[in-house]
Amino acid sequence: MDSEETVDAPSTNITASTVGKLHAVFGKPNPVTERALGLHKAHAEQQRDPMFVLRESFVSGLWSKPAFILSVMLQRLNSSTKQRIHWCIDADIVVTNRSIPSDVLVQPSAELDYMNVLVINDHYRLNNGCFLIKISPWGVKVLSVVLLLRTFEPEIKMPYSEQSALEETI
Repeated sequence: MDSEETVDAPSTNITASTVGKLHAVFGKPNPVTERALGLHKAHAEQQRDPMFVLRESFVSGLWSKPAFILSVMLQRLNSSTKQRIHWCIDADIVVTNRSIPSDVLVQPSAELDYMNVLVINDHYRLNNGCFLIKISPWGVKVLSVVLLLRTFEPEIKMPYSEQSALEETI
């Protein structure tokens, strides 16, 4: 797997973000995507978000993205508590205001401890282009099932590939 960690919060007294940005950008080069990625990099640097970019597909179809997210999740679960991020965002969106932190939606709260994933729906149903998933054993299980679903449950209809698998799983 060829991934690059483009931004990681430097070790200073300032608290780093609890959200890591993950991007899967592979295939034919696209200047619009690269400009959007540049905005994410600037935002990540300003907000102290670690940012990971997958540049090459290593699983057929679009399945590299959930595999990449799972690999980062496992790596971060194994890191020291001080360096751990608690949420990862698959950020296929455009940053319009770099002053708003990525973790604004997932501030620590006893009332929301039960929350493990934050997703949006669009006209295709679940949209996995932008979602937050908690880095936890639950997240590992969900992404593992997403990756295994097409092999072990081939009768399940998945018109939108890994996006449908994520919807089926959660």
